[in-house]
Amino acid sequence: MSLAEQQFGHYQAPALVMESPWGEVWLEPVGRNVIGGKGRVDLMAYPSGARVMLIRSFERDAWCVKTDSIILKEPWEKETLQWLSKALHHG
Repeated sequence: MSLAEQQFGHYQAPALVMESPWGEVWLEPVGRNVIGGKGRVDLMAYPSGARVMLIRSFERDAWCVKTDSIILKEPWEKETLQWLSKALHHG
């Protein structure tokens, strides 16, 4: 994907499409210069469009899961991705 940020200019960042037992999951980069973190990628279920944001935390140097209303401070592990994929596909 092509991204443009004032601090970093134009750059390319890869997106990822994964198959889960519940359907496709897309991981799309949003940017490195974001409020409250060192970077953000969006995790989206297809075709529902349900989405969560993954913010790279300053404090813990770890990924935090953020929705429009909550932030989950759980460690990012394989099980976290599986749980999110299922939750996004089943609402």
